[in-house]
Amino acid sequence: MIHKKKILIRCIVDKKKGFGNFNRSLILAEELKKFNFDVFFLIENNQLAINEITKRKFAFKIIPKSKSMINAGKFIVKFMKLSYFDYIILDMREYGQFLSRLLFKNKIKTILLDDAWCNIAYADLIINGTPTKTYHNYKKINSKTRILSGSKYFIIQPEFLLYNKK
Repeated sequence: MIHKKKILIRCIVDKKKGFGNFNRSLILAEELKKFNFDVFFLIENNQLAINEITKRKFAFKIIPKSKSMINAGKFIVKFMKLSYFDYIILDMREYGQFLSRLLFKNKIKTILLDDAWCNIAYADLIINGTPTKTYHNYKKINSKTRILSGSKYFIIQPEFLLYNKK
């Protein structure tokens, strides 16, 4: 029997910061589901996000409120190891570099969705769809890091592709 890959997505669902990270993560989750990945969300307690995740039939867990990113990171590491996830996808803006460093130190396979917030590469894969080349420069700490950068890696709603103009 083939092991179904389990992916945890940790993204921001904070109305103060917008829902761009959450929407991007949902698009990716839907695509991963098509390839038979088991996708699970780890989010803040936000009813709009919970409703959307539930509607799309993804599993989720509310991350406990923490005043420190260190404690939140420790929770993620423990949760990943107890639940036997194969990968984590981080879409956490300014927290992505910190969390990917912590996960790298704990030998957790990490995919980081980045725009312009990171400059040190700890993640196994970094996807940066920003067309601005100045945001594509990373100092590689993890020798296995693969970087996909440029507008061809920009994650958008599939239906937007139907209206592609040259």
